[in-house]
Amino acid sequence: MYRFIFALAMGLVFCLSAAQAHAWGWKKATDPDDVMNFLNSKAPYQQKIKEAEITAVNKGSYIEFIIFYRSDNTAKTAGGWGWKKATDPDDVKDFLGGQGAYNHPVKEAEVVAVEKKTYTEYYVFYKRGMGNLAIPPKLIKKQ
Repeated sequence: MYRFIFALAMGLVFCLSAAQAHAWGWKKATDPDDVMNFLNSKAPYQQKIKEAEITAVNKGSYIEFIIFYRSDNTAKTAGGWGWKKATDPDDVKDFLGGQGAYNHPVKEAEVVAVEKKTYTEYYVFYKRGMGNLAIPPKLIKKQ
């Protein structure tokens, strides 16, 4: 499978195989909650997302998320996605692997990095391994 590649300073760069190009669409979102609504087929969105690749660009006053997706409206269920923001790559690694403060590993994830003035923000869009149920991080942290 081809992966989308992005360069923060240069903008978006991506490639698709010719056979898959017709099956992909894209959507712009200006916050991670809109990304979640789209991936989880919540109002106003109705199409069920089969596969997604996500990238982000710092636009100064906001972060622009671009979702490249393939839909599957024949699927019986949709969604199961959650998101987490981190400013440390070790936190991202622990979250994905269910280590450190996190009890459950991630089944599927898209990680995007956005360069801020003095640091980098990481947005992890994920599905958990328990029946595709997305568990908010606050419910899975070790006490």
